[in-house]
Amino acid sequence: MPLKIVVIGAGLSGLAAALSIKQESPAHDVLVVESAPVLAEACLVHCIPIGAGLQLMPNATRLLLRWGLKPSLKHLASSPEEFVICRFNGSKVLSHRRNFAAEMLSKYKSPYWDMHRADLQLAMFEQAKSLRIRFEFGITVTNLDIAILQLTTDKGDKIIGDLVIAADGLWSKTRSKVLGRPSQPIATGDLAYRIVLKKEDIQDTQLREFIDKPRVCL
Repeated sequence: MPLKIVVIGAGLSGLAAALSIKQESPAHDVLVVESAPVLAEACLVHCIPIGAGLQLMPNATRLLLRWGLKPSLKHLASSPEEFVICRFNGSKVLSHRRNFAAEMLSKYKSPYWDMHRADLQLAMFEQAKSLRIRFEFGITVTNLDIAILQLTTDKGDKIIGDLVIAADGLWSKTRSKVLGRPSQPIATGDLAYRIVLKKEDIQDTQLREFIDKPRVCL
């Protein structure tokens, strides 16, 4: 029996849920509601895309290929030919796999891909639209009634589904409703810095060695 399924959030998790459901059961009516007015990744010409590089292991790329994303992603992804692990101070190479891409493909039957998060999200979004998954942007869910699976939006509208998937991210407003208790993110004390550079802007000889051949260096 076809169901009306509402996904809260058009991030990677929400898009993955919507794609998986629609491809397995095309008869389901899938609606994705997103608080942002547009996907940030849809304004690549006029703004800085959100996120940085992602490392997609074969178990992840296998799903992407199943969802029909290979044509749109293969020219945006890089398959690292080498995988190098060095001691923290650079004094010693601890591990060096020289045929990493081929090894991953041979062992797991799916590639290891590096790509920008924005490219992945936009490709998933376009694929979802092609499957007639519906999207409503600029809608913030202010309340979720678990008993009747009814969403209330900031505009006062009511949305009812047979199934509601809460994929509204780290600062989720619906997670506490599902759990029945407050659920705030807990700081780990860790901090990571990421940067994305254009290949043509890197002139240093030593740095060029890292990018002339696709590789992962740790």
